Amino acid sequence: MWIYASFLYHSKAAFLDGVCRDHAGTWVEGIYMATHTLHALEAELSAVLMSLQWA
Repeated sequence: MWIYASFLYHSKAAFLDGVCRDHAGTWVEGIYMATHTLHALEAELSAVLMSLQWA
């Protein structure tokens, strides 16, 4: 499973996504979420939380 987070400082927007792939690297399932956070660390932690809830 791969998770990603991006953060836009001026708008405080955060974009989180995750991808689950099988042993051959083929896409199995994905998830995406847009939210607002105060800083980049919060966006990264939100992505980790999202992936744990998804798993």
